[in-house]
Amino acid sequence: MSNLNKYHIPRVQRALVLQGGGALGAYQVGVFKSLYEKIKEIQDVSNKKDVPLFDIIAGTSIGAINGAILVSYFVENKTWDGASEKLETFWKYLSAPTPNIQEASKQWKIEHEKGNPTSTNPIASIFAWTRGLAFRGKLDDNQELIRFCETLETVCIETVESGKMTKDLAVCISGNKISHGTDYLYTEEFLEAINENLKIKLK
Repeated sequence: MSNLNKYHIPRVQRALVLQGGGALGAYQVGVFKSLYEKIKEIQDVSNKKDVPLFDIIAGTSIGAINGAILVSYFVENKTWDGASEKLETFWKYLSAPTPNIQEASKQWKIEHEKGNPTSTNPIASIFAWTRGLAFRGKLDDNQELIRFCETLETVCIETVESGKMTKDLAVCISGNKISHGTDYLYTEEFLEAINENLKIKLK
């Protein structure tokens, strides 16, 4: 018990636990604002450096993301002032209008029906299969299957990191002014690149 005396445990501890649930994350912005204003009334945390607003901040799913934004803001700026505004900016960004997905899908369908090559990203589908197969491997204690799934996922990531990718990723990196062959591959070409890299990895 004597060793515990060297640690200072505050008499009052405060925890912020943020739950998940998509849109609930947006509501948490307003809740945090209200909590911060209320806490400032009873504790001076605005202008003091390194004063903890909460002893524990934890969350799940979108709540974990909100918590990470708040904590990273405090760590970087050494103050809680502006933390709620930072969180609000994040949610305003998420709420900003996005390109018309239906129009983009329409253009893809037109090109596909013409028989023209298209560039769509298959990585999500690949990972869906590898994660399912890896779980099957755990149930069957099939280490070879698990290693194959892990290797295929690694190859997908390394292929993109090497500069070979589909159009959607190229747009994220270089903007809309991109060209086939230089900045991105068609779907079949990208799959072939993954296949070739996988063969090398499995040797």
